[in-house]
Amino acid sequence: MKTKSLIVVGDTFTQFSQHQDVISYSDLINLLGQRQVKELLIIYPGQGINRDKLDVLIQMVAKTHYASLSYDIDKLYSLAGAELCHKVQPENRLVTEPVLLQDNLYHMNLLVDERCELLSDHITGSHIQGMLLIEAARQSLLSVTEKFHCSDGQKYYFVINKVDSEFHQFCFPIEAEILYQIDSLEINKHKQIRSTATVEIRQGNATSVCTVKLEFTAFLADFLANKEMELSEKAVTSLLSEYQSRAIPQSLIA
Repeated sequence: MKTKSLIVVGDTFTQFSQHQDVISYSDLINLLGQRQVKELLIIYPGQGINRDKLDVLIQMVAKTHYASLSYDIDKLYSLAGAELCHKVQPENRLVTEPVLLQDNLYHMNLLVDERCELLSDHITGSHIQGMLLIEAARQSLLSVTEKFHCSDGQKYYFVINKVDSEFHQFCFPIEAEILYQIDSLEINKHKQIRSTATVEIRQGNATSVCTVKLEFTAFLADFLANKEMELSEKAVTSLLSEYQSRAIPQSLIA
């Protein structure tokens, strides 16, 4: 029996799934259910396949004698927790838990759930849009800093001061990795964190698809909450003053 390798992607990526060696999740489910496959299938999960869908595939493949599923649970599905990437809903988390490779260099994997908020109203069906990659870079920043640099038991608020992104080529809905390089890091006596970092997303033989440079500050939550309230009050007061200073049309004067 001949062997055929397939990458399975979420149904959202309709155009990409038209490639000869790519199949959508729904089409694969139908194919496995027919039990009339003439080739031995080796299946590799791409983007858009969340843990629930993977579990269904595992169960269906286990019932066949003509398909195998190649995956690494720890590599592909160890999503960063809400406390790291600041996203409560799992489908909106885009990165795995960061791992330290060497001094100031961290590794994560990009994981895109097709239910993700950033895919709800903008999709080409072929590649992953740039704004999602920028959000993945932001979540990388949060995850690395929360896990490795925030004081134990302390809640932090993050303020991004600068984002500089450069896109080198399309990012397609297949396996991709994220490298997070700390360029500078300063933690003062008030436990305030100031840092700059470079995030690189790679795909296919370590080809760089985009680079995002970030500059940010992390404050202890109590401090920033009070400061934010103070600034918001000033913004409201300023706008109301502007409204009141505008001339009232004569037609509205009784």
